[in-house]
Amino acid sequence: MDNYLEEFTRSYLATAQWSSGDGEHEYFDNFGWSEHAKKQAAYDCQIFIDKINSTFDKDIARYILNRKYKGLLAPHDFWLTRAGHGAGFWDGDWDGQEYEGETSVPDLGDRLTEISKSFPYLDVYLGDDNLLYFF
Repeated sequence: MDNYLEEFTRSYLATAQWSSGDGEHEYFDNFGWSEHAKKQAAYDCQIFIDKINSTFDKDIARYILNRKYKGLLAPHDFWLTRAGHGAGFWDGDWDGQEYEGETSVPDLGDRLTEISKSFPYLDVYLGDDNLLYFF
């Protein structure tokens, strides 16, 4: 796995971890990920990156995939949108933004939401081994 995909996947998993919990644990911050979940996340993140690169021109794709706010923003919003949380690409942070001095693509948040929603819904659960998994 290249360094960018590792960083992207780490951000995606960190968002999934702090935004998920169950009846016993409000959040799953204190648990690690199963190897299966890490591989699934890396695979899904690579497919998401590929979809961004094939949907948008090179400059816009670079803007989307490298935009930061305390870390990469795209994997953060990818998880939140995919998992149906109250924030994500659709909440307005992506529309009307500027990159390289020009206004971004109209309806960019909607287009990124559509890509995210093309992935099946996932949630996180704590296994009997005290590791996190997707279902």
